[in-house]
Amino acid sequence: MATNRLSDYGHMFQVKSISCLMVKPDFMEQVFDILDESLYDNDALKWIVKQCKEYFNEYKKPITLDVFKVKTSEVQGDILKTTIIETLKEVYRYLDALSVFRCTGFRLYRKYGT
Repeated sequence: MATNRLSDYGHMFQVKSISCLMVKPDFMEQVFDILDESLYDNDALKWIVKQCKEYFNEYKKPITLDVFKVKTSEVQGDILKTTIIETLKEVYRYLDALSVFRCTGFRLYRKYGT
C-alpha cells in the first residue's frame, strides 16, 4: 500500500528531511519539484518546508537560521510561532549532532584511514 503522508515514517524522519533541505543544496535541487509541504504532519513543519522552498527558489541556496529568525517574527498566532520555533530548535539540534559526527568521523578517518 502506498503512503500519502510522511507521518507514516515518523516525526524524526520529517525533522531529518528538513535538515537535509537546509544543508544539502543538491538534495533540495533534486526534490524541489516533488516536495509538497502538505505531506508533513503539522502546520509548523509545513511552514518550515514552505519557507525552505521559497528561499531556495529565490536564492538557489539553503535557508539559514538568520532568515528563519526574520521569517518567524512575521508569523501571526502565538501558538503557531511557538511551535515553529520549537521545531526549528529540534532541527538545529539534529544538525549540530550531525556536524559533530562529521568532524569526529573525519578526524578518525585521518587518524586511522589509509
